[in-house]
Amino acid sequence: MDADYIIEKRADYIYIKLVANEASLERFRKVFHDAAKACKEHNCYNILGESIATVPMSITHNAQLKQVFSDNGYTPRHHIAWVSHDKEVLETAKFATMFLTKHGVATAQAFKNTDDALQWLRSRQPEEK
Repeated sequence: MDADYIIEKRADYIYIKLVANEASLERFRKVFHDAAKACKEHNCYNILGESIATVPMSITHNAQLKQVFSDNGYTPRHHIAWVSHDKEVLETAKFATMFLTKHGVATAQAFKNTDDALQWLRSRQPEEK
């Protein structure tokens, strides 16, 4: 795994920590490919992502995320709570999560803190297998 992100199984979710000084679509492609593998390996479809970034992804890249998630088998069964501590990055994360949810790619929401994200994530009902 690259040094700029980690993916690990925690109690009832897959945790992603992404540290980035630039918003790269290729980095997101690799991170979410690896996260999809972790979901399958652990039969866990709740994901808590935390971005330690100060540069937001462009709107153009956000629109391309639909393909990244689709290519890796994400469905509305995947519940993604994404945390960003940077206000500007949070705004683009809100757009991305709304886009993914509205297009039926995943059930996602962006948050400014981990506590709210975990509360939302744990309130999601697991779908039938």
